[in-house]
Amino acid sequence: MGAETVIKKIEEKALAECEAIRASYAAKAEQIKNNILAEAESKARSIVDNENEKARLMMMRGKQQSTLEKRIRTLDHRHALISGIKAETLARLKNADDASKIALYTKYVENSGISGKVTVLVPESERALYKDGKVLAGWADKLTGLTGVKTELTLGETPAETDGGVILCGEIYDIDLSIGSIVDEVFANNEKAISDKLFGEGAGV
Repeated sequence: MGAETVIKKIEEKALAECEAIRASYAAKAEQIKNNILAEAESKARSIVDNENEKARLMMMRGKQQSTLEKRIRTLDHRHALISGIKAETLARLKNADDASKIALYTKYVENSGISGKVTVLVPESERALYKDGKVLAGWADKLTGLTGVKTELTLGETPAETDGGVILCGEIYDIDLSIGSIVDEVFANNEKAISDKLFGEGAGV
């Protein structure tokens, strides 16, 4: 084999090896490019998914906020309506005739269960109802019979700062039977019934 032939074979082998190396790096470069593209695509999808989730959460929160605000407005309206009815009830009791007032107060005084020596405070506007002593004497007799304890009711000198009703000052505790307290108790004890009547059964307040 001549020198030229040897050199030619060496050159051919070198070229073949170069081509193999080039092909190998080209394949690696293609793989790297594909990996980079896949990673970029994955990141892009992740960003899109995250943004979609943020948008979904924002929409959900917005809907919840809107529902909450609507419920608050509804409750505010209901409470305002009930407060108005309470105020109207209080005004009617305040302006009721004497017989109606005494009948109402008698019911609550007799149910109070108070006994012993009791001072009865009343507003100046209703003081005339008790000056003859008959109402207080009747209450005292009834309470004595109900409790089994001798009970005396005395009209206090200091006017009660209320719109009506009585405040019973006993030896151990006091009982507020002003018309404001009576109305509050009636509405508290009948809250569900009043709400059902005004807004429909099960509506709540």
